[in-house]
Amino acid sequence: MDVLSGECSSLAHELLRCQERLGADNTSRPVCALRETETGAADTASVHRAFLAVIGVTVTLAIVLNLMVILTIGLNRELHTLVNYLTSLLCFNQLVWTIFPIMEIKMDGFLIEGLCALRHYVLQTTTSANFGLIVTITLLRYLMVVRNHSYPPNAQNMALFTIIAILPCVCRVLLFDQADNGLCGHFIAETPDGYIINTIPERKRQLRTFIILITEHIIGLGAIAFCYARILVKTFASGKRMIIHANEKLESGHPSQPTPMELAARVRVAEASSAAAESRAENGQVPEPSPASHRAPPSRDDSKTSPSAPLRPEPGLSAGVVLSVEELRPPPSASSPSPAPSSHGQSGTSQRRAGPRRGARTDVVATMAMVAFLVTFVVSFTPYVALIYYEKERGQQCLMMPDTRMYLMMVVIVSGGITAVFNPLVCVVFSRDFRKSFRHLRRKLVVWKS
Repeated sequence: MDVLSGECSSLAHELLRCQERLGADNTSRPVCALRETETGAADTASVHRAFLAVIGVTVTLAIVLNLMVILTIGLNRELHTLVNYLTSLLCFNQLVWTIFPIMEIKMDGFLIEGLCALRHYVLQTTTSANFGLIVTITLLRYLMVVRNHSYPPNAQNMALFTIIAILPCVCRVLLFDQADNGLCGHFIAETPDGYIINTIPERKRQLRTFIILITEHIIGLGAIAFCYARILVKTFASGKRMIIHANEKLESGHPSQPTPMELAARVRVAEASSAAAESRAENGQVPEPSPASHRAPPSRDDSKTSPSAPLRPEPGLSAGVVLSVEELRPPPSASSPSPAPSSHGQSGTSQRRAGPRRGARTDVVATMAMVAFLVTFVVSFTPYVALIYYEKERGQQCLMMPDTRMYLMMVVIVSGGITAVFNPLVCVVFSRDFRKSFRHLRRKLVVWKS
């Protein structure tokens, strides 16, 4: 206990009952236990088992779910949009975070300077990058929906928004150092069952750290609130204008053009007919005429290029390649107002809009998804508040018992695990395109395994 100051040394003698024990390396090591309990060994072992279980469950779920999102986005071209690229970065950042709980498996890692520094930088960078990516995705949606800007997922845009997202993280790394939050404790003694009692590391410049964190989050949360308010106002206003315009067309006796949903239904019918005909041809059967072939010829106002004409796949080509809702969308009228652009991307299924109601609903659902991201991020910070309160209440103590240290680390791991586990689940719950692509990927994996 030579590392303890006079006040801490007297406190340690009051709390602990110690004796010297010869270690495996023939050196004498102090072995201590709390004076007020005789069941410390059993309690510490049970806490250790719970600690390892929390690490195992959290790390496994975080790795599986985030890899699932990254692979689904990477292997499906329909999901290759700038927003989904930033979402995949968010998931990759959470994979990096799993380094921290894995390091905590080593029970004496908090005494090794290199591991303390690595733990400090992993926590600082992943937390700041998470928040920066959430703010950047919100800003991107604001620019696309409210400002009507277009950002194709090319290398220039990906690099630009990546820099914007990680800029707060870079600033935090430059402003903070290991003395702020990454100091190691010092060995005091061992418990009878081999766990380590250590000193509580000193936190320097806590006020400076607190001011920087509060400033960063106030600016970020203010930007998110502003962007969401403008997105919702623009989305609902655009949807209302489109509904009024559609009602006016119906009242004037001019039927509206088929919606992309109707065109998609015709595409599915055409694909089914083509697949059935090809199957019968392969089996040597004579294809029966489809009901569409008995339809009356088009009227004088109809033509082959009319969007309301029946859609038939071109012979010799795959119907899935020839037909798509995007290609068959009727050109917008010059007099009709354009709905607010969907913010999921600029290519593939993310661009499809089925009328004003579908466009408004799409952006509202996307907004709900981002709010869920943000709520998950905020909730993940509540255990840290409890941790700060504990340190304030127990600040007069200068030593850390092993069970107390494991309890606190479980709080930190669970708080980060909330973000690492629930963020990819938000992608699955709120994104229909993602669920569809994931089902296709799962079918491919099943076929590949068989």
